[in-house]
Amino acid sequence: MIFPGENERRIVIAILSFCVGVSLGLVAKITDIQLKDYLPSLVTLVAAFAGAWAAYLLQRRKELEQRVEERVDAGNKAIFALMRCHNRFISIQRQAIDPFRDHPASFVAIRPIIGEMVCGLELDYASLSFLFKSKNANMLNELSSTQAEVESTINLINQRSEIHFNYVQPVADKAGFQNGQDVTLNQINAALGHRLSETMKDLTDQLIEFVDLIVSDTEKVIAELHELLKSEFKGHAIVKMEKPIKTKQQVPSAGTR
Repeated sequence: MIFPGENERRIVIAILSFCVGVSLGLVAKITDIQLKDYLPSLVTLVAAFAGAWAAYLLQRRKELEQRVEERVDAGNKAIFALMRCHNRFISIQRQAIDPFRDHPASFVAIRPIIGEMVCGLELDYASLSFLFKSKNANMLNELSSTQAEVESTINLINQRSEIHFNYVQPVADKAGFQNGQDVTLNQINAALGHRLSETMKDLTDQLIEFVDLIVSDTEKVIAELHELLKSEFKGHAIVKMEKPIKTKQQVPSAGTR
């Protein structure tokens, strides 16, 4: 292709036409052709050039505005994905971990985490590539690191839940442990055995640490990305995470500012 786009083709043709018109005008002057003979054609060429140039500028402006809208949309989608992930891990933290955080037998008291409580983090890095040229060129790296933390934590959750289901619960059933029954830590360790007990303790300690980390890190990245997009795209609505007064079962909600 000679021209990268229709707009470029039009503007080149307009410029060439203008140059040809000027050249003809000079030739006409040199050959003593009367002004009235070539002036109308020259005016027409100048008008065509001006019209093509104005059309090009208008189309260029529309394309730039569309690009900005696409970037704002990509940024808002990223914030929403981070908020969704943050909210799910807040639920895990409050519903599964916090009630047993200080329990001496938290390694078995924290139940398996399954179903819709577990949520990954999907980000479209291609649509967010404009962040490389933003005021914080490292933002994409922060997003990637957060996504890696989420993926590793989900793998940990799944691993711990599988062991709890397939090993801990059958042992508890065999030992006659019932929900709500007072069972000592020594009884639990004796029933599970040293190896399984230590495995569950390690996995549970990591679970608590990683979930807490994701809750704090996603909140931080959401705030940073919001401020970055607000500074890059002034006048556009950027999604912001609103933090309500903490009550049971509440998680942060979305808003725009």
